Amino acid sequence: MRQAARSWSDEPVFPAQCGEPKPGYVAGWADLPAWQWEADAEIFERTEQTF
Repeated sequence: MRQAARSWSDEPVFPAQCGEPKPGYVAGWADLPAWQWEADAEIFERTEQTF
């Protein structure tokens, strides 16, 4: 689940292009809101079922 967020934030984007990342993009798993845990878990489960 964290891998999905990590993959998204590891994209080669330069800060000058986008500015500072939102806290949710770089926050630790324990710091994320519950709705994001649920969304990430659902993405993981559906991906696991597909592959």
